[in-house]
Parts: sequence; structure tokens; C-alpha cells
Amino acid sequence: MSKPETRKIKAKMLLSRARDAWIPALPRNVRTVLALCGDRYVSADKISRVVLEDYGLTFRLFRLMNSAFFSIQRKDLVSIRYMVVLLGLENLVRAVSRSKVATLSGNPNPSRDIEHFFMSQGLVAGKLAGRLALNLGLDPEKAMLVAMFRNLGQVISAVAAPEIAVSCLEKNRLVVDEARFKKACGGYTTEGLGFELSRTWNLPMLLRVAICPSRFNLKSREADERNLLILARLLRELLEAALLKGRPSRHIHVAKKALEDAFNVKDKALRRILFDLKGDFIARHQFYFRILESQGLFARLLNG
Repeated sequence: MSKPETRKIKAKMLLSRARDAWIPALPRNVRTVLALCGDRYVSADKISRVVLEDYGLTFRLFRLMNSAFFSIQRKDLVSIRYMVVLLGLENLVRAVSRSKVATLSGNPNPSRDIEHFFMSQGLVAGKLAGRLALNLGLDPEKAMLVAMFRNLGQVISAVAAPEIAVSCLEKNRLVVDEARFKKACGGYTTEGLGFELSRTWNLPMLLRVAICPSRFNLKSREADERNLLILARLLRELLEAALLKGRPSRHIHVAKKALEDAFNVKDKALRRILFDLKGDFIARHQFYFRILESQGLFARLLNG
């Protein structure tokens, strides 16, 4: 991929665009949730599982439930299932039907569909975290949400200013060069942008810490939350190592070793989870799978 000329945007303009940005949901997931809401006996668990399959829908519920209308006593609610219960089917239908729906191209291109590329990474991290949390005695839903939104700043930057995000990608992998992004965006890194917006949107504190951990003292968090945050960071490092083209095996090995040292996650067990996750993406996320496959992500994770 040729390196595009770095474009620039004023910080105020970027914030203005980002505040009004809505992450697109996938058409299939929108239709599925609306169909489920037509069954008055449907369980909140069933609906929440579908919502969690979609970065955009999950983001929309967090924005809605932490808005001024809903958030008076629920500022730290980190559960899609309880959000579904609190909203009720009628309000959920309104929220989902007003979601921004993605227009998907037949042949996805990571550089052209940069927001979907970052969203697909968030979903991979979230699903990995959820599966690992089951074995680690952590809350799987919280683990998934913390790991999924760890890269919210990158996703929002790609939605609000895709031309900037693309021009600030590293030369040999589709990872944002934060130094270039900061220079192009009036001093904001993607994490800094994500944190600024998380405050504007009144997102739960746990997610704010996940989005920009450098702003917080992790030692002050409870042990389980600390472990969730560490897990999210290590999984992001693993995915970024797998996106390094050329000779990525050494970097992947280092990232896997860090995961093993922190949580005793053996390589064999991780490979089994990754193999199942690849099948899950083939079955449920064809568009995202094709984007990730074009970069060899699953192949490197499984073989690295």
C-alpha cells in the first residue's frame, strides 16, 4: 500500500465531526434485532447476544443509555443485557431503527473501509476477551466490552475523518502512527480523542479507562477491573503484532508470551480459541472476515 500524503485537520473541527459521528451498524444485525423485538416473549439475553455481535449497535446503546435522559443513576452500567431490560422492546426498536446502517461494498478494502477494519479488530479483541474471561473467572460480557472499545478512538477517527486516519497509517501495517496522527490533528492522539469523547458522551468510567489508560492510575481500580484492562491491552498488542507484515512471528510470540505470563494462557489453548473464532467470523461476519483475511490476520495469529 502506498503511503498517502498526510492530511491535517484542526482540533476543533475534528472534535465537532467526532461528536456528531455515529458508528454504522451492519444491516444483517439491525434486521435481526428488529425481528427479535417483534417477539414479546424474547429474552434480553438473546437480544443482547446479537447486539454484541455489532460494534455500531453496541456503541449506540451506550450512547443512548448514558445520555442525559437515561443516565441519572446508571452512569457505570456496563452490560448490554441490562440496557435491553431497562430500555424495553419499544424503545429498543426506536433506537435500533434509527441507527446509521453501513453500506457494504462487494469487495471490502481495508484502506477504503478503514472504519470497518478498525471495528473488525475491536470485535476480534472483544470476542477473544470474552472467551478467555470464561477460563479466568472474569465477567465475559465486561471483558468483551472493555476489549472491544479499547480502540474506540481509532474507530471514531476513521468515521469522522477517514482521510486523516488513512494518511496516518504506518507504512508496513494498517495501524495508526500516533505521532503522525497527533501532528495532523492539533495534538490529539486517537486515544486522546477517544477519551475526550467518552467524557462528552458520559461513558462508564471503566470504558474511559480502557479507551485511554494512560490518563488513569490502574492500581486504584479493583482487581477484577484491573485484570480486564490488562487483558484488553494485551489483546490489542497481539492483534497489532499480527498486522505487522514481513516477518511478524517474533512479535506475535512476544505478545503471546506476555498473555501467558499475565494470565497463564497457554499457546495451545489460545490457538484453539482463535481457530473457533475464525469459524465464528466466517459464519457471522463475512464482510469483516474478508477485510481481516486480506491482511492475513487469522493466519498470522494461528501460525505465528
